[in-house]
Amino acid sequence: MADVQAVVQLCDPSLLDLCGDSESDCSEAARMVLHLTDSRRVQKILGRQLFVLDSMMSLLEGLESAQQLMTQPCPPQPDGRARRRWKALKAENRLVVEETETLLTSLQDRSQQIQDRRHTLTQLVQQLDSKKQQSKQLEESLQKAQNALQSCDHQLTQLKAESEVVLGQLMVWQRIRDELQAYVSAAQDIMQITLLSFNQSELCVELRPRPCSHLSSNELEPLRLSVTWSHDDRFTLQVRSSIT
Repeated sequence: MADVQAVVQLCDPSLLDLCGDSESDCSEAARMVLHLTDSRRVQKILGRQLFVLDSMMSLLEGLESAQQLMTQPCPPQPDGRARRRWKALKAENRLVVEETETLLTSLQDRSQQIQDRRHTLTQLVQQLDSKKQQSKQLEESLQKAQNALQSCDHQLTQLKAESEVVLGQLMVWQRIRDELQAYVSAAQDIMQITLLSFNQSELCVELRPRPCSHLSSNELEPLRLSVTWSHDDRFTLQVRSSIT
């Protein structure tokens, strides 16, 4: 059983995993190894017996009579060269087996190192895929941000153009306001302006000229000015005398 365990330890663990590790499988494997070992021993014994039998048959075939078998001297004992050669081959075979076992151990260590490196490379590939996915997401976010920035630049350009238009209109209105203020100042120098009424759609004022030195106040009649406007920016101006 110890020989069986030694043989099992020399096997590749990955191959043992494929065969399973149940107790029944181990028992079956042990019985099979014992059977093969016994069969090998029986074959060696049978081979030796067949060799002896073949030698006897060859000797008998070379005899002419049974009397010659009794009178012929025994063949000389074989020298020990064959046995020494057999021992040398056995020792050489043992060395080869030891070298093979050493190589198997080295190969198993090398295989384990390769498996460890393969596991490390697999983890690195997974990390690289994760980094690629994150980089792809960052590129998409960057593209969206660039598109949003371009849209903001376009809107900013439009707003700048609109602001320039509004600024131009404002400058026009300021010029009109200055002109109106000049007209109002000139009108105030020669007449009195009184606000009569004001609401969301109408403005009514009274214009009373200031009397000159050569004219009496009775000769100058006041005027009422009424300005109305609608929602479509249309203005209506009405002028009437205060004396009916």
